[in-house]
Formats: sequence, C-alpha cells, structure tokens
Amino acid sequence: MTFTSSQKTLIKSLTLTKEAIAQQHQKAEPSNQYRHNKWAKKLGKILFFDVRLSRNHQISCASCHNFLTGLSDSQTIAQGLGQGSRNTPTLINAFMQRWYFWDGRADSLWLQALGSIESQVEMDGDWEAIYHVLINDRTLHDLYNKIFIKTPIVNKKPFLEIDIDRFKTNIAKSIAAFVLDIKQFNSPFDDFADDIQSNNHYLTLNQQRGLQLFLGKANCITCHFGPNFSDGEFHNIRLISQLSNPKDSGRYGAIALLKNNPLNILGEYSDIPTSDTTSKAKTQYLKLSHNTHNHLWAAYKTPTLRNITQTAPYMHDGSLHTLEQVIEHYSTFEHAAPNRHKNNSRLLQPLNLTKEEKSQLVDFLHSLTGTIEVPVYE
Repeated sequence: MTFTSSQKTLIKSLTLTKEAIAQQHQKAEPSNQYRHNKWAKKLGKILFFDVRLSRNHQISCASCHNFLTGLSDSQTIAQGLGQGSRNTPTLINAFMQRWYFWDGRADSLWLQALGSIESQVEMDGDWEAIYHVLINDRTLHDLYNKIFIKTPIVNKKPFLEIDIDRFKTNIAKSIAAFVLDIKQFNSPFDDFADDIQSNNHYLTLNQQRGLQLFLGKANCITCHFGPNFSDGEFHNIRLISQLSNPKDSGRYGAIALLKNNPLNILGEYSDIPTSDTTSKAKTQYLKLSHNTHNHLWAAYKTPTLRNITQTAPYMHDGSLHTLEQVIEHYSTFEHAAPNRHKNNSRLLQPLNLTKEEKSQLVDFLHSLTGTIEVPVYE
C-alpha cells in the first residue's frame, strides 16, 4: 500500500527512536529528584509489588496494574479495598504524561502513587504501619537510607516525630522512579514506522488500510497523536453512561482539587528548582472559569492506545467492552450524550464508517500491542 509523503511524516511522528526515548525519559518528572537514582528504582519496584502498603495487606499497586494485562486489571471498575468509580488506566509510558488519573487531579507520577496508597477504596494505606514495615524490613530500611540520606529512617524514632509528608512523598517518589521505566515502543506498528520508506510487511494490508483511516476519515489522529498516541488532554466524548452519573464532573472538578493539594508540584515537597518556571507552569497557570470551561464537565484524559488490546474494557467507566463497541460509538454516536466539546462543530460528529472500515481500524489497533517487561535492576 502506498502512503503519501505527508502521511509518512505523520506515521514517523507516532514512534520514537531509542535515542529520543532516552532523551524524553531523562527530562520526565522534574519534580522527583530521585527519578534516576538506581536505589530508588529498586526500592520502588519492591514497593510496587508489596501488599504491605495496603491496610489489609492484600492489595499492591500491581493488583490493579498487572503486567500481564497491559498494566491494567481487566475490570470494568477498579476494585481495591472497596469499589472504585472508574476504570483502571494503564501505566504504560507514564513518563510521557503530563497529568495522572482520568481527571488529571495529580500533576506528578509520585502524587498519583500517593493518591492510590491513601484512597480508601484502593489501598487505604496506614502510614504509621508502612513506616514500621520499613523499620523492620532490613532490605527496605537499607535501600531507603541509601536514597534519602538527609532524611533517613532512625529505628527508635516515633512515627509522630518524623516529617510524615516527607516520608510519604519519599515512598511515592521511589515507586514513581520504577514506574517511569515501564516503556513500550516495540509493537509491529513501530517496526513498520521505522522502515516506512521501504515496502515492509510488518503490518498486514488490512492494518495498513486501518492506519490510513486512523490518519484520515476516522480522524483518530486529532486526539491520539504523538508516540504515546495521546494528546494528554481532556475531552467529553459523549458517553451515554455519563447521564447516569451526573455528579462525576471529570476534569472540571479535578482542577480545584489539584490546585488546593499542598503536595502538587508547586509545594515544598516538589524538587523542581525555583528557577525552573517552565516545569511549574502547567499547574501554576491552571485555572477554571465557570463561564468558559463548561466543556470540561465530564471530560476525561485521552488514554494511550499502546497495548489497547490488553486493556479492555474501555473508557473512564469501562462502559465499552470491545474495540468494536468503541469504534461503533464514534461511527454513529447513536444514543450518545449531548455534544459538550468546545469544537463540537468539527469534532465528535458521526464518522459513518462502513463495516469493512470498522474492521480495518480494529486490525490496525491490534498492531499497537508490544511486549512490556518488568524492569530489572542489579
């Protein structure tokens, strides 16, 4: 199949070379000074799989973010110590994200980790109990003190006498350092894009036709662009299910939550240098106007499409169970909610795809699945 020069340019923009991955990874998460610390990564990996972070010692980060299911959990709604209210988002290529959670109420990966540990329906962690876990576990104790030299754990120091927020953020930053290393750029599509100038066979003819639809008629590229197949922003995509849960305001309500959180990247536990105003800008200038931001009501973050075949069910509420249902939603918008998108004259209009085109698009999405390995540290 032949692609135009402009299409080839778009296709190349959807993948990254090893050098570019390394460069982006190096710059990611500037609010975490330990993100490249080998001991922090090792500690974070242990803690990611450690059920002792949860109140009942049965739930770990990996319980919902399973490497075998695309760093998600295959559940419609997340189930931790209690029933959540949203689907579990994947952690694949988290280093490329600007905001975390479906509503973006965390502006750093470590704040996301912290939120999950503290959530009563997720892990409901007891920080005093976690503190004693690290005191009594020699491996964790020694790793922690290798990393956080200025604020080490002192065995006989009572929990209430430590800087509790510093301890909490140290734990969360270690977990974030590990999660930042979870990457996927090895799918059949990446091989195809790397060799786009030749007549390669990494994608089937049907997948290539689906790719053309993705770039053109289906208009997926409008929101699912870049190497992570996401614009990282928030959109109300007219799910009919939102009408049955009108109190979930999505991004609209999350902005105030983030701005008022003392542990955001503007706070004292952020490691962004005072002189680095660029890194702080995304949160510092984040504002919500009730007059101009109504489109953010029930708007949720555009998810990555990488390993999309492993992360069903789909959407923030898990209301669409197959890729075919997702594409049907955008193709017809039958029984959809009202269009609140700020560009509703152009976006979120029925695509009117044929049966064959829907099948080709699904085939292409399958080509975005690669292997995800658990990072190994010596």
